[in-house]
Amino acid sequence: MIRISCSSLASIIIDDKYLLCMNKSSFKNGLQVYTPFGGALEYRKEALNFLTNIDADFEKGMDLRFKTNKENLDLYKIWFKKQIDREVGIDRELIEEFVEEEKIFQNLSQSDFISTYLKLVEDIVLNNNIENYRYFEIYDIKFNSDKVSEIRNKMESYGDIKKLILVSKDEIMNEITNTGIKIGANAKSIIQ
Repeated sequence: MIRISCSSLASIIIDDKYLLCMNKSSFKNGLQVYTPFGGALEYRKEALNFLTNIDADFEKGMDLRFKTNKENLDLYKIWFKKQIDREVGIDRELIEEFVEEEKIFQNLSQSDFISTYLKLVEDIVLNNNIENYRYFEIYDIKFNSDKVSEIRNKMESYGDIKKLILVSKDEIMNEITNTGIKIGANAKSIIQ
């Protein structure tokens, strides 16, 4: 068995640094880890027949996060790269995270930012003795000046624990901030 995990991630550069967010799942478990904005891609109902045929054992809802037999991997990769019957883009995730989850903005519409596809990053990590094949679709996000000001104001309002942080490429590559807080390895994928 293998695990497949597909996400869209945001590469947001402000003042020549990358914007990362405190990972809320890790934080709830007492760990401080900064990761990129983004999240699981979802499949459409039209894909269910294909995904059932490759014995996808889903983890949650319509997320493209599931276990299957390794023999199905090549077939899945071909399907995934066609970008059909599944979510393509990061707009939904950005709006969810910036407005509903992290409450950085009161509102966010597609006119507040430009989203440009950069690349697909594939990697494999061992997680709980299972090979995890990760697919990250990376998008460059450019917010308008009003939204950048809101981000800066929000960052200045934090106390000791900062939900948002701007970090250098070197900090990402070293997987640790200059202040000693861990940066998730998936952040390497957003480097432009």
